[in-house]
Amino acid sequence: MKMANITDRRAIHLVCVTLVFVSCMFATTAAWGESVCGHRTYNPTFNICCGGVVSSKPFNAGCCGTRAYNTQFNICCGGVISSKPFNAGCCGTRAYNTQFNICCGGVISSKPFNAGCCGTRAYDTRWKNCCNGRIC
Repeated sequence: MKMANITDRRAIHLVCVTLVFVSCMFATTAAWGESVCGHRTYNPTFNICCGGVVSSKPFNAGCCGTRAYNTQFNICCGGVISSKPFNAGCCGTRAYNTQFNICCGGVISSKPFNAGCCGTRAYDTRWKNCCNGRIC
């Protein structure tokens, strides 16, 4: 059974499934130029759907979980929005500059010349080795 409201640009479809019992749900269908986010319609020119939540669309839009953000100036690391450093990288939920720093096991350290990680510590691979999780 299909129901439509002529005054509304959206159509609502009633979907029923019969197994041992009858289960019905409403499915939202977007009109031309609209998109569906969860059970809501929205205009993708002005809004963005992030994880089922409709938000105003920033410039250079990206999603971080259910939050919208500007990807030019910010970065999403592990679900946390932070200011975007030059040469941005993520270390868990923290942003860092990959040119000067390194992330080793979730710890940000100064980046040696020939950078390597040994557990959570950074080291110069020209002069040292990692032996069973220890720099030797």
